[in-house]
Amino acid sequence: MAHADTVTLFAAGSLTGALTEVARAYEAKSSHKVATKFGPSGLLKKEIADGAKADVFASANMEHPQALFEDGTGGPVLRAIDKKTGEVISEFKLPANQSGHPMTYMLNGRQYIVVAVGARNHPAELVALRLD
Repeated sequence: MAHADTVTLFAAGSLTGALTEVARAYEAKSSHKVATKFGPSGLLKKEIADGAKADVFASANMEHPQALFEDGTGGPVLRAIDKKTGEVISEFKLPANQSGHPMTYMLNGRQYIVVAVGARNHPAELVALRLD
């Protein structure tokens, strides 16, 4: 699996100030770098649809990420990353946007992660994943 040494962030130009500050704070607290690209959301959406890699896409218009999700190009994922190495251990595509913080619990010696998801066109539900 790939290492998460660099997180690629595509974001709307209107978010430049706030997300630049967030990216710097993240870099200061982790061993990872954040490569940022700011611009019009529609153009960034086209780049992603054409194959550009973006770990995070923050759009001023939620129709853009939704269109990528519906086309199968992008969408919400739950990604497990080894905190020591930065290696992506696993990635699971979620059926809708995450709408709450992940929860974890142990049952019969196995760990589970539960994520609340939901969207305008997807009823709210809980997605439970077992870690093996």
